[in-house]
Amino acid sequence: MDKLNIRQVTIEDTKVILKIYEPYILNTPITFEYDVPSIKEFEERIRKITSKYPYLVCEENNEIIGYAYASEYKGRKAYDYTVELSIYIKEGYNKKGIGKNLYMALIEILKKQNFKIVYACITVHKTLGSNKFHEKLGFKEIGFFEKSGYKDNNWYDTAWYSLEIGKFEKHPKDITPINELDNKEKDKIIQKYNNILNKRTI
Repeated sequence: MDKLNIRQVTIEDTKVILKIYEPYILNTPITFEYDVPSIKEFEERIRKITSKYPYLVCEENNEIIGYAYASEYKGRKAYDYTVELSIYIKEGYNKKGIGKNLYMALIEILKKQNFKIVYACITVHKTLGSNKFHEKLGFKEIGFFEKSGYKDNNWYDTAWYSLEIGKFEKHPKDITPINELDNKEKDKIIQKYNNILNKRTI
């Protein structure tokens, strides 16, 4: 039986994660990035993200097959309670519940950190299922932008999706950076979704 395992990212995962991301850059409009970043650059991205936000990977038999993370939406102070989500699954591993459980674990951790709303920006195309994926998880479309991206000799529309994950108090508590969140709380959330993933494989 294949063993699936969600865990927090480490810097040592950089090379493998970049290999998963690379085909998305070179072969798809899912990301609008043109050039594959260097390992050093990608490592720095991970360091910056994990200084405040959760970044999770999913393994099958100890091999990373997908990852998801939250990141800063915009640099202005008023956006502190908002994050943008990203997810990438290795080719051949879609529609196995991996993406859903990575996302749900990520969102539950973000709730513990006191974030209030999550956004996802997707490329709209008939061959991509990003819109349906987010809608099934309760996201709603909040903005549509025609021909906002140009890649591989094509113009692509994009859409923004949102999901409210917290209460909008008049005086909200400060955000707890991921490294200051109780490890037992993080582990409990991750284990919950590992149990769900592995039940699906039985």
